[in-house]
Amino acid sequence: METDKIALQRVCHPRLSSETEWTALGDVSLLDAPLRVPVILSRSLKPDQIAAAYQQLEAAVRRGAVVVGGFVSPAEKQVARQLARFPDLKLIRVVPFSLYNYPLTASVKARIQQGT
Repeated sequence: METDKIALQRVCHPRLSSETEWTALGDVSLLDAPLRVPVILSRSLKPDQIAAAYQQLEAAVRRGAVVVGGFVSPAEKQVARQLARFPDLKLIRVVPFSLYNYPLTASVKARIQQGT
């Protein structure tokens, strides 16, 4: 299966504002997950605060939580990289722009197509 072509899906879901047109890559059933945890980490957090937030997020991921965030701040990016070591990580990344030209690495494309 080719990994350079990913089909975008238009998404309508009760958890998403109907005032916005949503598209998705990957498993949209993650929106129905019973446990979702937001990642909102300020740029002003100190390293020990980031470490504590990571520990809470890691514990949630181990319980099967879906991690949700924009992963914009340096702390959010750091936490996302740390969480990426979990092979069964379920993540929703919210981006404020069209996905039509969104750059994906080959491994991310493969995971999306495999549903992992």
